[in-house]
Amino acid sequence: MNKLKHTDTIEKTDWVSRQRYERERQARMDVEAVLQRRSRELHEAREALRKSLHRERKIARLQSQFIRMAGRELDTLMLSIDATSARIARNTQSQNAGWIRNKCMSIQTTVTRVRVIIERTLHMADEQQLNRD
Repeated sequence: MNKLKHTDTIEKTDWVSRQRYERERQARMDVEAVLQRRSRELHEAREALRKSLHRERKIARLQSQFIRMAGRELDTLMLSIDATSARIARNTQSQNAGWIRNKCMSIQTTVTRVRVIIERTLHMADEQQLNRD
C-alpha cells in the first residue's frame, strides 16, 4: 500500500512537471512568434524608411537642379533688363522717341518673362509641398 502511494506521488510529480514543461514550451513558442512578428514589422518599417529617404534625396536633388536653372534664367533676364536700361539712360539725350519706345517694350517683355518664371516656380513649389503632405 505504501508502495502504491509512492508511485502515485511520482506520477503526480511527473504529471505536474509535464504540465509545467508544456506551459513553458508554449510560452517560449508565443514569445518566439511575437519576436518573429516584431522582427518582420521592423524590417518592413526599415525598408519603408529607406525608400522614403531615397525619395526625399531625389526630390531635394531635383529641387536643387531646378533652383539652379531658375536662378540662371532669372540672372540672364535681369542682365538683359540692366543692359537695356543702361542703354536707355545713355540715349535719352538723343531724343530718339522711337528707339526709347522700342527699348521700353523690350524691358516690359523681359519683365513679363521673369514674372512667368517666378509664377511657375511658386506653383511648382506649392505642388511639391502638397505632394509631401
